[in-house]
Amino acid sequence: MAKVSPFATKLYKLLELAEKIFLAIAVLALVLKRLDVQSNELLILALGGLSTVYFLMAQRPALEIGNTESEDSAKLGFFDLLVTTIAPKVGWISCSVAVVGILFWYQKWEGFKEMLLLGGSTLFVVSLLVSYAVINGNKALIVLLMRTVSLCLICASLLSKDGFFG
Repeated sequence: MAKVSPFATKLYKLLELAEKIFLAIAVLALVLKRLDVQSNELLILALGGLSTVYFLMAQRPALEIGNTESEDSAKLGFFDLLVTTIAPKVGWISCSVAVVGILFWYQKWEGFKEMLLLGGSTLFVVSLLVSYAVINGNKALIVLLMRTVSLCLICASLLSKDGFFG
């Protein structure tokens, strides 16, 4: 497996910082909205930026998400590849789709149901796969698991509020 460049390592550390900043801005925008202060542009910027960060996190090399090069890697099968490489990439992209769906729902734009349903259902499946990996000792995927579970629950909640499930 190729060695990860120092630039890529710094970039993903910056993305983790950007995620925290965009989350803080989103919370601030929601608080301002509750106080009847116009903050739509701030919320669009924060959730759009958060979605972009999640999409870029999907491009993280496999070494960064818990895969290690060893003698045992030759014995790994498809399920191991699925849980350690494919599921995290699909999970981050689904997080991005779910955040855009949340933005669409909050702004009352068309297409939010489809985005929430697609993002939420994919996140549910990825959460199951990543949970299995975490239970079997891959602690590097806990970060992704926290995001997939929380965004999946938010998607389900927004879809149920809109009358999609009932």
